[in-house]
Amino acid sequence: MMTHFGLITCARYAFPPNYLKYCGPLKSSEIQSYLKESASDQKLSELISQFETLYPYLTFIAHENGIADPYDMRVVEAYWVGNTLLKKLSQKSLYQHFSDNLSLKKRLT
Repeated sequence: MMTHFGLITCARYAFPPNYLKYCGPLKSSEIQSYLKESASDQKLSELISQFETLYPYLTFIAHENGIADPYDMRVVEAYWVGNTLLKKLSQKSLYQHFSDNLSLKKRLT
């Protein structure tokens, strides 16, 4: 089950860099319409899941902390501003997430 407040908060943080075309799908007007209405649904979740780094990292933080919903407000807060959930991420699992799951090494070379 997706959490409305966490999803809309995540969209609020993600919108500015998305609007400037730094990350995410080229659908900032769709995201903005959700923000204007302070609404969320499965479609907004699908839009956020198209962010190639954001969504996998949300799911990683959630999984490592035993939280089913990547849009749980605690997970969203951990990603965007940091909180105690990040302390539960081991260096090894974090390295593997960045290098294997996100192919970060390939993107930087």
